Amino acid sequence: MFVFDFKNPAETLKWVSMDDRVMGGASRSQLVYSGGKAHFKGEVKLDEELRGFASVRSKNNTFDLKAFEGILLRVKGDGNTYRLNMKTERHHDGFLYQYVFETREGQEIDVSIPFGKFLPFFRGRYVENTVPLNPEDIRSFGFMIAGQKGNFDLEIEHIKVYGK
Repeated sequence: MFVFDFKNPAETLKWVSMDDRVMGGASRSQLVYSGGKAHFKGEVKLDEELRGFASVRSKNNTFDLKAFEGILLRVKGDGNTYRLNMKTERHHDGFLYQYVFETREGQEIDVSIPFGKFLPFFRGRYVENTVPLNPEDIRSFGFMIAGQKGNFDLEIEHIKVYGK
């Protein structure tokens, strides 16, 4: 089942940027439609401590995915490392569940992620001994690139769920 099928250009309008500029950084990103796919693209600028990030996230919604086992992405990468994020709270400042995945420059890949592989973070730091991601509570999806200087472009065909 599709969660986001980016063959439809209207799907990209459901996403907003959230970059390190909220903390004084200079990175920029956007999710744009091109060639029947979404592109998470922009530039990460690192500070003197080599910190910097760019991210986009879907607007809050209700995704009741309890009947499924995980997420399946189809992406074409640029060789950078990305994170798929999920939020379970409607407000901005809450837990973020992340899964890190590698891309291969110019190669389309499928990334299969069981819900149990998402790790909880709060303000960029891993949080031990907290509740695991509950697929019934997912409110937002997102992509992030962090700590990697320069231009980036992750092509995203779709985000699907796979079942039991």
